Amino acid sequence: MPNPNTSTFAGKVFGRWTVQSFAYWKEFPCGDRKDYWTCKCECGTVRPVGRQDLIRGHSRSCSCLQKETVVKMNTIHGLSSTPEFEVWKGIHARCYNKNKKSYKYYGGRGIKVCDRWMASFQNFYADMGPRPTPKHTIERLNNDGNYEPGNCEWATRLIQVRNTQRTKRYTFNGQSKTFGEWEEVTGIN
Repeated sequence: MPNPNTSTFAGKVFGRWTVQSFAYWKEFPCGDRKDYWTCKCECGTVRPVGRQDLIRGHSRSCSCLQKETVVKMNTIHGLSSTPEFEVWKGIHARCYNKNKKSYKYYGGRGIKVCDRWMASFQNFYADMGPRPTPKHTIERLNNDGNYEPGNCEWATRLIQVRNTQRTKRYTFNGQSKTFGEWEEVTGIN
């Protein structure tokens, strides 16, 4: 097969593809043939692409454009892979998913997520900010209160254990503390 006229097609741009040179002819059983051109995508990928696919817009990139488009369509805040997002999903599950084991301690007791945090993760993140360390999780200051600004903070497990319904507090001189807290204050083991 003679090479097509490369001077008129090489260098043209179709979407993210730039045509570099003629690659080869492909013969089909029906007698048709298709010319393929070596093309370079903006991302650096080089491969042969059919001329008609380029002209008709059937191929606009090596697939990097499609991947980027899908990511953009599915990215709302860009933080869906963060621990904070997992915490946000977790508080919703505890309060509203009756199939969760922990539901009886949260939603089953009437604990709710405030409307602002129900509306969006961005609101939750704006109010709570990033976790100080990987050891911090969300803590409700009032154990009977809702998940909402003013009642939540990032706290370590040790602090959280001290704030559960099951933890006993002991009062001395008008102050109520757990045994662990009294040990820290008095230095007595």
